[in-house]
Amino acid sequence: IPSPIWVLVMAPESILHYTLVTAETDAEDGVESAEAPAAQTGVLLVKSGPAMGKSFKVGQGDMTIGRQAGYGGVNIDDPAISALHAMLRQMPRGARLYDLGSVNGTSVDDVPISGVELKHGDVLKFGDAEVQFVKGDSA
Repeated sequence: IPSPIWVLVMAPESILHYTLVTAETDAEDGVESAEAPAAQTGVLLVKSGPAMGKSFKVGQGDMTIGRQAGYGGVNIDDPAISALHAMLRQMPRGARLYDLGSVNGTSVDDVPISGVELKHGDVLKFGDAEVQFVKGDSA
């Protein structure tokens, strides 16, 4: 189970606030899950941009996305992507994507986001890179 983290959320009114995100608590609604669904995994498929053709396995826990995402992260060498651009958190009941205060923003299906639950087939945009989220159950 991943450790809780504080996520910086930028509201449209340029008000900044932090939200505590844990594996058991949804950052948007604060509802705790009473049951433990089966663990899920997925894949990020890079559809366009400098890393086109690459894929990244998504396992349980946190995955950083950016130019300098580090070991186990999604490293995309694109000047339009921040060093630490976004974070994907895979939890037992689903995956959430958070923008980490990137300069050019993050969008899902052409909608700018600060944090959103991902669905199978969603297209994520970081800089010039378009990445498709493919959800799959773990064996």
